Amino acid sequence: LESSGFFGARFRENAGRALLLTKRRLNERMPLWMSRLRSQKLLQSVMSLTDFPVLLETWRTCLQDEFDLDALRQVLREVASGTIRVSECTTSHPSPMAQGLTWAQINQYMYAADGLPADRTSRLRTDLLREVVFSPGLRPVIPEKIIQEFEAKRQRIHPGYAPVSARELVDWVKERVLIPWVEWEALVQAVLRDRAAADQAPEENPLDEAGAKLVRLEITDAGSVVVATLERLPDIQGSLFASRSSNWAPLKHPDASPDVSERAELPATEQDILYTSLLSEWLQFYGPLAPEDIAGRLGLEASRLQAALEDLKDAEALITGRLTQDAEADMVCDAENFEILLRMARAAAAPQVQAREISELQAFLAGMQELVSPREGADGLFQALERLVGYPVPARLWESEVLPARIPGYTADWLDSLLRQGALRWQGDKERRVRFFFEEDAALLPAAPNENTDENGSGTEEQKADCVASLFSDPSARYDFSVLLSRSGQRIRILEDRLWEGVWQGRISNDTFSAMRRGLDNDFRVADAVERQQKALHAHGHRGRRLHLSRWKESQPYPGSWFLLPEPSQEDREDLIELEESRKDRVRILLDRYGILFREILHREQLLFRWPDVFRTLRLMELSGEVLAGLFFKGISGPQFMSHRAFRFFQQELSKEAVYWMNALDPASLCGIPLEGMRGSLPKRIEGNHVVFRGKDPVLISQRKGGQLTFLMPPDDPRLGEYLVILQHLLNREFSPQRRLIVESINEEPALQSPYLPALQAGFDTVVDIKHVSLYRRAKS
Repeated sequence: LESSGFFGARFRENAGRALLLTKRRLNERMPLWMSRLRSQKLLQSVMSLTDFPVLLETWRTCLQDEFDLDALRQVLREVASGTIRVSECTTSHPSPMAQGLTWAQINQYMYAADGLPADRTSRLRTDLLREVVFSPGLRPVIPEKIIQEFEAKRQRIHPGYAPVSARELVDWVKERVLIPWVEWEALVQAVLRDRAAADQAPEENPLDEAGAKLVRLEITDAGSVVVATLERLPDIQGSLFASRSSNWAPLKHPDASPDVSERAELPATEQDILYTSLLSEWLQFYGPLAPEDIAGRLGLEASRLQAALEDLKDAEALITGRLTQDAEADMVCDAENFEILLRMARAAAAPQVQAREISELQAFLAGMQELVSPREGADGLFQALERLVGYPVPARLWESEVLPARIPGYTADWLDSLLRQGALRWQGDKERRVRFFFEEDAALLPAAPNENTDENGSGTEEQKADCVASLFSDPSARYDFSVLLSRSGQRIRILEDRLWEGVWQGRISNDTFSAMRRGLDNDFRVADAVERQQKALHAHGHRGRRLHLSRWKESQPYPGSWFLLPEPSQEDREDLIELEESRKDRVRILLDRYGILFREILHREQLLFRWPDVFRTLRLMELSGEVLAGLFFKGISGPQFMSHRAFRFFQQELSKEAVYWMNALDPASLCGIPLEGMRGSLPKRIEGNHVVFRGKDPVLISQRKGGQLTFLMPPDDPRLGEYLVILQHLLNREFSPQRRLIVESINEEPALQSPYLPALQAGFDTVVDIKHVSLYRRAKS
């Protein structure tokens, strides 16, 4: 009851009688809209109090004065006993008793009350939408179609919205303040249309009865005609048209001009206040309008109108700017109405689709990242890295798991070539992960996280950074390892440690990935291997030139050139527009990566890319139409956002037969993501686990690098050999291949007893012993 308009209206009446809704003077009438607004604010403030007198009186008024509870109990008893029979019927239009309720509900939910009940506050409304409305740089424009739909309903000329009785029509004109003659004729046609649709008798036309209380007001020196109520005519003439020549006549009997009380001439200040108040009431029934359009419709003086509009703008009751898609000049719009228009535009942009099961989400993500239909060659590698910008992956997994899953036949030369040719860079962090990015995206990424002290607790990061930077006399130059060695005068091992310390601080990089590759192969202790090779070279002398050349290559510590990465640029925090554009660019990176964004999928992202950092920006982009919001996948709690490109992909039928695989730590993997509908269907999110899919369904789960296999299809599946692709990959990949795979169990049974063993023997060189099965890559014949 407390959240209903009925309770709110009784509270307003009681608060008014208690003199809690203050006026400037007792003899001054407060506009209805202002009275409602103040009453709502007061009600919201006292809802937490347990004994506020006016709140208690409102409850008493509703339960004792307004509600006939005794009669209600009697009716319910008779319904329960069968004395009153209840039947149901379906009609095309509401009954006369229900029409008022129907309109009240439409009025509440369509445009008049876009917030939550009085005891609750919508953060989106008070924070985000208000900021959007009053920030020209963030404010999206509204399509003309949305404005026309809003005004048709707001002005009650939309089918089914027109006033149905003379009393309602008069009240409506009174609330509108003034209705331009063209709009009045449209309202008359809407009334007649809705009455005909409801099969109401023409002799009961409400226009005849209402005409005696309505007037036709002609502003002679402006050439405009408006309709108003006789009751409000003195206020209108004494403020809006105080300096204009005007004539009026009743609508029903134009020749008879009944007496109307003359309004005493107000002082200029009070006249301006009433002028502004009436103008504000009038604007509440329109979308964006040009100031000259307002003056033309109402016959107002341009200078006075402009001053009133400035006052409303200062009070944040009005916004100005280019508010519609085709606007060439600034327009004005009631601030509350613009919020409603934004919501309507958002609702219109929301796609109407059948939500898919959560089990299809993994196939969708794999398709967006092109694991299902991968591209080949260097172009495919470029596209893959573009989608993974800024995503940190354990260094050894890039070339052993992530890139081979996306690019068939991946070779290390492609990545080195891209790093040398373009603006692609790689950067490490303290957890020995690596992320790739393009120079133009560097400002969007968070700085690589570092700890304040080293493992021994000595030396701050600032001191370490100075030590690293001292290796490069020219911060913008690039140096190969031999030059750095000769300039520093240090031993290979000391220089190596300093370089990798800088890499894991995010300060140093190399123009190839070969340096990282070589470090991973030697546990970042290349100096030991170099010393062994140099001794071997010295021992061989000039014998065996082919062996000499091979060993000479291995004796070189690190290939490529080392360089300092630029310090992250400090964004101008006072430029809100630039800051917001950076946030939008981060969201675009995430949308390119996943296609769909929701809270859980961003758990594994870095700061600035996680849900709390991007949710507000997603809402802004949704309001501007750049991002879609809706229920796309079942089983995800909270909002879901999708790019238009991803939505086009979403509308296509997902491939049901494609076979693809991914590591559990892959950016496209849902392993470890806390989604209720996926619980238990995927392995833990650790490096040694892999999943093979056929369409949306997992068909093989490999854990501990093939040590435990779980087949999710029968052993006679004709495509069983294709599902072993992950085992083939582990043995045959170019970077860090496994020498052998030891399979201990299959479907939680000993591998030796499994019906799937023949398939393994058909695809690999197999050694079966007492405890397990060893798989080796099959030698090429």
